[in-house]
Order: sequence, then C-alpha cells, then structure tokens
Amino acid sequence: TLTKQSNNLFCIKGSYNNKCVYSKDDEAGLSQFRKYDSYEESIKDYIKLMQSNRYCDVINNDDYKSCASIVKKKGYASHPHYTSKLIQIIEKYELYLLDII
Repeated sequence: TLTKQSNNLFCIKGSYNNKCVYSKDDEAGLSQFRKYDSYEESIKDYIKLMQSNRYCDVINNDDYKSCASIVKKKGYASHPHYTSKLIQIIEKYELYLLDII
C-alpha cells in the first residue's frame, strides 16, 4: 500500500525533498505521491500544508462540514465524492466530538 511504500499517511500527491513513489488512485490512474522517511516527517509536512495560506480558511473554522468542503475546493483531494465521504466518516465515528477539546 501507499503508506507502507512511502510513509505517506495522508496520501499527499507530488514529491517531498525530491522523493516520491508512483501509485494507482481512483481519480487519475497512476499518480505521484510524496515519500517520507518516517511517519513523523509525514505528519509534520501535513501540518505545514494545512497551516499554509492555501488552507487558512480551514484552520480557524469550527464547522467540520464546511472544512471538508473547503479542503476539497482548495485542491487537497481530487475524488469527486471526497467531501461527502469525509463527512460520513466523521459522523460514523462521532469525530466531531473531538472539536470540543
């Protein structure tokens, strides 16, 4: 799987420090994904990405449904049903309860 090949916990496309792996995805067939040396590196890069100007609308937003929609619109995910799938997961596992922490 992609995670085992690249330590890419969030399936972020592109390359990282000139490292990447190629893997099939549902949208584009074969795509380039960032490759990390560790899970820690993957998490730090994800945090950096989410804190970038591109996603600043998500960081300070308390509405998970709105956040899911914004992330999709900003280009994080290319799957046509990303927003609804993410919301289903959040609701199924009641992850919105973590928002009060």
